[in-house]
Amino acid sequence: MRKYGLVFVALLVCLVLSGCSEHEGTKITLPYTLDLSKVSEGSIPREMQVFADEWQVVDNALEANFPPRAGDGLGAFIYFKGLEVADFDLSVTITFMEVDSDSRFAGILFRSNANSNLPRHKLVIRQGAASRSDGIGLRFRSSFDEPEWIERDRAFYDLELGRPYDVRVVVCGDQVKLFIDGIRVKTFNTDKWHSETGSIGFMAFGGRVRFSNIHIAPITPEEFNKL
Repeated sequence: MRKYGLVFVALLVCLVLSGCSEHEGTKITLPYTLDLSKVSEGSIPREMQVFADEWQVVDNALEANFPPRAGDGLGAFIYFKGLEVADFDLSVTITFMEVDSDSRFAGILFRSNANSNLPRHKLVIRQGAASRSDGIGLRFRSSFDEPEWIERDRAFYDLELGRPYDVRVVVCGDQVKLFIDGIRVKTFNTDKWHSETGSIGFMAFGGRVRFSNIHIAPITPEEFNKL
């Protein structure tokens, strides 16, 4: 009996250590680079959690598949685990693989609740970014009854299907700067924050979108003002 008791204790210790190790593995500090080459095809990184719809790693990219459907729905959401930040400098390559209309979009989620659909802040980039007056925009929502748009505008050009675009989103205080392929597209100004900190994530709506080359760095007000 004593032998079996020792075996049970040993197994229990292993389980505890394994759980601690997994928890520590999901803790993220900045700067941080998500290495998708080490993630198996068809799975998701352990540093991330899916909130809604289909996500998987394909060809070293994080792919969201949210095809058009009746009533459309919420969209595909994925967040980083254990990440709670206010200001940051995010670089990501975004590729629209297929959409059914130029109104469909990719989104950068930030200062958001990773465990719930609301509240959330997001920067929207539509496939028809130049063709539409709301081609790019900053949105926030804390309830389904609350208006979302903070500010919206056009970009310089529409985003071609199958072509990767290097997107940079920099958030500092009450300002958000958006760059596409090294060109500053827009600076958004707002004091309408539901929360001053939160997780970072990605979303897609009405198509298939890939996110790759993901890097998040800290940012200071002095660095932000020089951009």
